Amino acid sequence: MIGYIRLEKIKNFFYVSWAILKKYHNMGFAKKGLGFATKTKTRKYKALIKKNNLTSIHIAEKANFKRKYVKENILYYFK
Repeated sequence: MIGYIRLEKIKNFFYVSWAILKKYHNMGFAKKGLGFATKTKTRKYKALIKKNNLTSIHIAEKANFKRKYVKENILYYFK
């Protein structure tokens, strides 16, 4: 195992989170895994990312998530 992509259904959305072991960073695994896990277009996905987590922001945007709004220290991304 090198990490995980987690989906949790809450009401009408699948909340998405991910983590990859440090030695596998910058190899594209998170982007590819996130893209695969969220490829079903009939579902709605949401990712909450801390403002200072630039790596996760980059991964979410590469996986076609769009930032909708910011609340306090959290960015809300949807796909």
